[in-house]
Amino acid sequence: MNAVLATLLGTLAGAIATIGAATATGWAQREGARIAARANHRTERRQPRHDAYAAVLKAAMAIRERVDLESYEDTSPEEEERLMEGISNGWLELSLLGPPSAVISASGLRTTAHDIVVLMRKARVLGQRFLESDEDDEVAFEAAERAYSTTVDTIANSAIRLQETITKFALAASAALDEDGTESRRFMRRSPTA
Repeated sequence: MNAVLATLLGTLAGAIATIGAATATGWAQREGARIAARANHRTERRQPRHDAYAAVLKAAMAIRERVDLESYEDTSPEEEERLMEGISNGWLELSLLGPPSAVISASGLRTTAHDIVVLMRKARVLGQRFLESDEDDEVAFEAAERAYSTTVDTIANSAIRLQETITKFALAASAALDEDGTESRRFMRRSPTA
């Protein structure tokens, strides 16, 4: 009888161990699948954002580099239009991808970049007027020179602001790309209202 009882207990222990191992294996496989799905989701979500953020930065840097040449008064209407389209198209795509912190930062960058391109256009027109003004008419000549100089000074100040907004956007974009959403989900689980 002891042998039968020992056999039954051994069989029961083996069955429990088998069930436990199967449960642990199933849990590990499900957890592995969840981890893979989260990683895949992060990649699918991150790549379009990365591309949109890079496009906006590239367009803003093109404007910044053009201003650094200190020959922005020789732009053409076509170049100005291309610079405007670059920043607008990049911002449009980015604004659809989010998150809000990156969109807000990019909006400030877009506004500053547009302002500079408008000033470049104004400097081009005022520079042409200044070059075509009659030196014999001192009042008109000095007014044309003053208007042109003021615009050039404004561009220089705006270039500093553009660099600051580029940096702010780059930091916001980097933080958005690093954020995978796990913190907010953890917070939501702990929150009694969620």
